[in-house]
Amino acid sequence: MRKLLLSAAALLLGAGLAQAQEGPVRIGVLANETGVGAASGGRGTVEATRMAVADFGGSVLGRKIEVNDADFAMKPDIVSSIARRWIDGGYDVITDVAMSAGALNVADMAKAAKRIYIASSPLTSDLTGAHCSPYTVHWASDSYMVAQAVPKAILKQGGDKWFFITVDYALGASIQRDTTAALDQLGGHVLGGVKYPIDTTDFAQYLLAAQASGANVIALATASDMLVNNLKQAHEFGMPHAGTHIVAPLVQQSDMDALGIDSAQGLSAVLQFYWDESPQSRAFSERFQKTMGVMPSGQHGDAYASTMAWLQAVKAAGTTDADAVMAKMKSTKFDYFGKQATVRSDGRIITSVEVYEVKKPADSHSKFDVFQQVGSLQPQDIYRPIQAGCDFK
Repeated sequence: MRKLLLSAAALLLGAGLAQAQEGPVRIGVLANETGVGAASGGRGTVEATRMAVADFGGSVLGRKIEVNDADFAMKPDIVSSIARRWIDGGYDVITDVAMSAGALNVADMAKAAKRIYIASSPLTSDLTGAHCSPYTVHWASDSYMVAQAVPKAILKQGGDKWFFITVDYALGASIQRDTTAALDQLGGHVLGGVKYPIDTTDFAQYLLAAQASGANVIALATASDMLVNNLKQAHEFGMPHAGTHIVAPLVQQSDMDALGIDSAQGLSAVLQFYWDESPQSRAFSERFQKTMGVMPSGQHGDAYASTMAWLQAVKAAGTTDADAVMAKMKSTKFDYFGKQATVRSDGRIITSVEVYEVKKPADSHSKFDVFQQVGSLQPQDIYRPIQAGCDFK
């Protein structure tokens, strides 16, 4: 009798495992759909992920690919709650999380559960530092890369005297700190800086302080609506026309849409993805626009490319097992809208990034045609070396 019961239990367990393996491959997109800065990610990130799945064919390893999304509304506790539910529910991969604190929590949770997390939006370099994990892929730009790339690009254009206008929270402080360190190494000079509260809308006093400092570069260590308002008011003061470089390390396509090309004159940016940088990026972006009504931001482009890379690795591995898939991701050269991308042993994507400046209004052919490429930076010049304890080979 005992043998019969054990045999029956084994059959039931085998049937359960077979059913799980035959079920859908599930992708969870943890998106900021209603919080501050939602235009640069949000529903567009979900759409870009679904586009990648559709372009891949909708299935992998004979299983349907299912994309589910949830809005965390820029609240870390909601991020952790949803991520826990998805991990416990057997999701194969979690993506996005455009919030540094929330992204670090997800990375730690995914590491403990041996589940893959693809960080296609957050900027914090701690994802390949203090919170590094063999199961995290950091596909978005990071704060170290931005802090290295932007000064190198602007110094080549003669911008050597910097003044920072910085939002007073962790991300703004880290951008100013890391950029200042890079300038010290590269021979630039920081003449001063000011911080402002997150709810600020009038930036006149800060811009006038920057102007009075004698700086030829104003660095806006901020994002979203605050960035747009800073740039509009700088334009009203005539700063770009006076030869001042205005640098926005965190600028997104959605910011440019809200700003307009006239108010963006004098702005320089370093971008990992821009919708008009290649035939491949234009083809993706034109399809994205038909659904979303706008051209994609960097977060949208990274959501598409990273999802496609993960699916290719799953197919090559012949399984959704996290260790096998990560091994494939770290041994594969991926197409990133016409340029090559690789995933380093610490999970950091490595690719070239381009330097842009805003076009003159007469040279723009549409609302979305705002940037022209003026240079390129190679990976060895901008990415932080692998940190101790993060070399997951």
